[in-house]
Amino acid sequence: MDFLICIQKTYDILNDINKTRKNKSRSNKISWNWIASHLIKLFNQYPAGITYAIVFSELEMEIDNYTQIKNDNGKKFESIQNIYERSEVSFNSIFNVTLKEIKTIPQTNINVFSLQEIDSNCTIDMIVHQKFFNVIEKFKNTLFRRPLNVKFTRTQVIKGMNPKLLPTEYIIITLNYKEHIGFISECLDKMSIDDILNNKVLNQEISIIVKIKEIKETKTYKPDKDTKMEQKEIIISDTKSQNTMSLFLYDEQISFVRLLKNGDYIAIYNPQIDYDKENKKILNYCLDTIFIKIEKEEKQNIKHLKLSSQSELCNIPEDDNGILDFSQFQERLYLCDLRNNTKNVSIFCQIIYIGNNNPIIVDNAIKNRIGIKIQDNTGIRDITLWDNLALQMLKYKVGYYIFIENLITSDYIDNTFYINGIEEFNCKIYNVNCLKSIISSPSFRQINYLSELKSKNEDNVFCYCNAVIIGWKKRLDDDLYYFAHSNCEKALSRHNGIDFCDQCASPINNEDIVSLYAIDWVIDDGTSVLTVSADSSISTEIIGVSINIFKNQNQDVKENILNDIIGNEFIFGICTLPRNEYRIDCICQPEFEEYDIKNYIKKFS
Repeated sequence: MDFLICIQKTYDILNDINKTRKNKSRSNKISWNWIASHLIKLFNQYPAGITYAIVFSELEMEIDNYTQIKNDNGKKFESIQNIYERSEVSFNSIFNVTLKEIKTIPQTNINVFSLQEIDSNCTIDMIVHQKFFNVIEKFKNTLFRRPLNVKFTRTQVIKGMNPKLLPTEYIIITLNYKEHIGFISECLDKMSIDDILNNKVLNQEISIIVKIKEIKETKTYKPDKDTKMEQKEIIISDTKSQNTMSLFLYDEQISFVRLLKNGDYIAIYNPQIDYDKENKKILNYCLDTIFIKIEKEEKQNIKHLKLSSQSELCNIPEDDNGILDFSQFQERLYLCDLRNNTKNVSIFCQIIYIGNNNPIIVDNAIKNRIGIKIQDNTGIRDITLWDNLALQMLKYKVGYYIFIENLITSDYIDNTFYINGIEEFNCKIYNVNCLKSIISSPSFRQINYLSELKSKNEDNVFCYCNAVIIGWKKRLDDDLYYFAHSNCEKALSRHNGIDFCDQCASPINNEDIVSLYAIDWVIDDGTSVLTVSADSSISTEIIGVSINIFKNQNQDVKENILNDIIGNEFIFGICTLPRNEYRIDCICQPEFEEYDIKNYIKKFS
């Protein structure tokens, strides 16, 4: 598989560079999984093709950013000194300072934070936002009795001889766990996600300590047809169980994300409990909500394991619940390495079976569920994919190579354990067969002859071949297209007079019905001739005419359109199927510097 060769080459070179740099901030090896997922993301950014020079340049930059963020050096902080020099500050500047004391302006109830630069004696006052008044009053003899570290953003300067900062609600207080363990235990660590989910927080002040598991991309959210908002979802995990919840920020609130990162422990004080459209409990930031970051060293039990693919014992962190965490594992994991009670397991594999959707009801909500079989060169395993991941799999095909990130495995149940892909645990699936960047980049793929592909006599072999289209065939007896369900692109079937999709396990509305090409292509590279099937999207790319325009033409025009394709040359990504059948998974125009297959065919004809 060309992609595997690419990963291994990149892995070896980047780690060799890392070793020779003697860079203390990059003391660890760059993991195989990190390189695999970032390569796929990079390939998606360059669909027209990419070179190794671009790959190494981009990944080097990503590694530096990743290292900085991991070390909490990834944010550039504004200095108080600059305020005095310029008498202004960018609204989006981030400050990291010491809160020395809280003062009250005489004859008012207005509080002022006295702030000092961490590495100098430079100070400035900030008028305190009213949201902090109650907290200051409540905790003035505990939390605020000594200096604290605070980070904040979205403030402006009141100019003058003694400039001051205007109030901002976008402040995060940072506490050292060991130094403030008494306050944290008594005032912040009051409940768990489990308590919220099971309605054990009625009429109580809500304060919960969580770990930020994932900060998702910003999306557009429409609470109603007339309102549009920016929405940021943060997946938070319980510190007392494996439960997770979603914390949502909206519009300006999203500025808080600039003060936080994945892996941070935070106390969320006074959040609003709400429900999403699926009636799942969520947390919302509101005006009374305060975030307190807790810096603590995680206790990690290290388990020494002998994995089947590794020659030496591996040190794998184990959390308090006995779950093995493979997120920092350096080498490639294989299916033979999988075991019970693990999380953040990432696997490169090939799909060899896809089941139909088999929804179940959990907590009065329907959850989509699809079982697949995957294989690598060490074995075969079953995986269950849930919700959106199950829906994503509906359009995938047997034979696709995929990279799956962050799988979890269960404990033993009846002498076996189960492998699950769950979006809430940050599981992602990437389709490698259809990556346009690889097929478009001569540096990353090798051209095979059609005769070589035929001689392999195996199912699910994937190769890139350079060939000319010499003909076309109807895949169906009656027409060149068919009606399908848009979710999975499978042909319609009827149950009791109703259009129903067996794959999706759902009835089909008229708006869910689409027309798709059903054309097989005959290709020749001078060494052999193959008839290959193709998805409607591939045929659209070959023909250059959308199916909706094509199907409205008369038969003669349709055949003329298809006959005009004969003689066109492409590079095909082809997968072998059972019964000596073949499928095109991706195509591109050949690069000008590559050999001309047409001349090659003429030479041997």
